[in-house]
Amino acid sequence: MGYLQGQGAYLGAESVSTRPPDDGGADYARGVSSPDRIGRYRVLGALGRGGAGAVFRAVDERGEPVAIKVLAQGRGATDAQRRRFEREARALETVRHPHVVALRDHGEERGVPYLVLDLHEGGSLEDRLSQGRLLSPSEAARVGQELAAGLAQAHGRGVLHRDLKPANVLFDAEGRALLTDFGLAK
Repeated sequence: MGYLQGQGAYLGAESVSTRPPDDGGADYARGVSSPDRIGRYRVLGALGRGGAGAVFRAVDERGEPVAIKVLAQGRGATDAQRRRFEREARALETVRHPHVVALRDHGEERGVPYLVLDLHEGGSLEDRLSQGRLLSPSEAARVGQELAAGLAQAHGRGVLHRDLKPANVLFDAEGRALLTDFGLAK
């Protein structure tokens, strides 16, 4: 299993490193109160990084696992990057559905924006396909129905995903498909 197995989709990146970040992702999280905390969340380690930022495995105060997406360059991010990050937070706040990765929280820690998302470790559709694990016709139909339901909810709320691809489809522990990365949403 690759380091970013299923986690690259949280990043919204065109290219995602499959190696652990050499610095644990610290270059993306500069300005965060400590390497062990982002906001009120205890960071357990880096899941990966991409052009849009870094994603960390963390736990909340109850010990529940979460994924925390931190904007690349933190305080040095461009206005366009910040707007895209904020647009993703607004889209996820608007769209609550069993087949859309849930936004639990978002904020800014010392000028570094972050999103707190449900952590799903079932891999992405891209991972499965790249490993030659094709979906059976019935699985493909089920995944298609689940994604269509999530997209219908988003569209009903006036949100267009605009980046539907296998890398942006995650699976939960039960194998249900979830849409992620609403950074290009309109």
